[in-house]
Amino acid sequence: AERALRPHVLIRHRSSQSRSPTGLATHADLMSLVHTLTRQGRAIGETLTTASLRHRQGDPTPVVVSGS
Repeated sequence: AERALRPHVLIRHRSSQSRSPTGLATHADLMSLVHTLTRQGRAIGETLTTASLRHRQGDPTPVVVSGS
């Protein structure tokens, strides 16, 4: 498990996301989202782009995790 986390720890440290509680929370949320999308077999870039565009247009954010 530690080996799987190592690349994310390095990214977080290099991007200074560990310098504030907000940065840590943001990184954790993004990594959770990326892993969820990967497990669902969904395109990460396309999904995040669609979510961002929908947010800007005032539309509801797409559901990433189903209720089941």
